[in-house]
Amino acid sequence: MRLKIMELRYKRELEKLIEKAEKSLEASENLYNSEFYDFAVSRIYYSMFYCVKALLLTKEINPKKHSGVLKMFAKEFIKTNELDVELFEYINEAYNYRQTADYDATIEIKKEEAEYLLHKGHIFLNKTKKYLISKNILKGENDNTKS
Repeated sequence: MRLKIMELRYKRELEKLIEKAEKSLEASENLYNSEFYDFAVSRIYYSMFYCVKALLLTKEINPKKHSGVLKMFAKEFIKTNELDVELFEYINEAYNYRQTADYDATIEIKKEEAEYLLHKGHIFLNKTKKYLISKNILKGENDNTKS
């Protein structure tokens, strides 16, 4: 019943958040390839952030602050073992890199760090989409049915 209500209220927003997550990850790849590693890690974090916001919408939770998003993600998905703890570790790590990249001009993000985080970003997005598909909230790649 809860997912039916969610479909009516949040489905469009959820789909847009996943689209933003995909575009953010694509932008991070472009920034990485242009050797703008600090900007790349910021976009990687936002890709994960949009994924988490989409996941929270499945439970009709829509926090406005980054800290609230991360806290509710841990409470609703990690502590309940609905999703792997590694995803929480990935977004926390990405958050810390983003803080450094965005707010500390004296520290330079290295290529290897950005590459590592980019890999984690792909894992995060793929696991998010897989979860949403498994709950029949998002259409699969080969699913031509209406959602």
